[in-house]
Amino acid sequence: MNTTHRKREPQNRHPHRNHFLTALIVAVMVMILTVPVFAAEAAVTTSEPDVEVSTSTPDLIETPADEDISHSDDENDASEPASTPTTGPVTTFDELLDAIEHASPNDVIELGAYIMSTPSELVLGRTDCPVTIRRASYDAALILGSAQEGNIKVQNITFDGAGIQAGYPFVWTDSPVQSFEKCNFINCITASGTPLFITNGETAIITDCYFSGGVLE
Repeated sequence: MNTTHRKREPQNRHPHRNHFLTALIVAVMVMILTVPVFAAEAAVTTSEPDVEVSTSTPDLIETPADEDISHSDDENDASEPASTPTTGPVTTFDELLDAIEHASPNDVIELGAYIMSTPSELVLGRTDCPVTIRRASYDAALILGSAQEGNIKVQNITFDGAGIQAGYPFVWTDSPVQSFEKCNFINCITASGTPLFITNGETAIITDCYFSGGVLE
């Protein structure tokens, strides 16, 4: 019986192919692993300018905000009314007449004393210039006229008692003819209960006048 023996061929007839495939697989895996790293680095690099912009953004926003505040303050200051000029306090009748003569509309003249005047004819106040006479002390008052002669006319004046509790009416009159036109009596608190006291006279004319304020009972 003839027996034939075959030589078994080695399984790895081409070992260099296996090495090549292994090297290729390793290279692919290395590339796969390094791509996220590069991507992460690129993401960090691209995000840095955004951080710088965001930190500088408040400075750009705050500057116009400060300007707006300053402009609004200027506008508020411009819209606020100017304070009313005040003259006095006057303590004589001549000082009172001079203050009224040189006053601008709505000026305030403070009355600081008990003032008595007995002219034969008296016109107190200007038709073209309303003013305020304000009581500056508890004894401040105006005594106008004379029972024997003359006429009294008071016009375009606001008598402001300033809420001071006084022992006298703000205005006393004593003449044959007494006229009050476009006068206001406000914030007057007196023991007599009235800011205007007419003692005598044949005629008393009160036109377009306003009375307001408390009285001391």
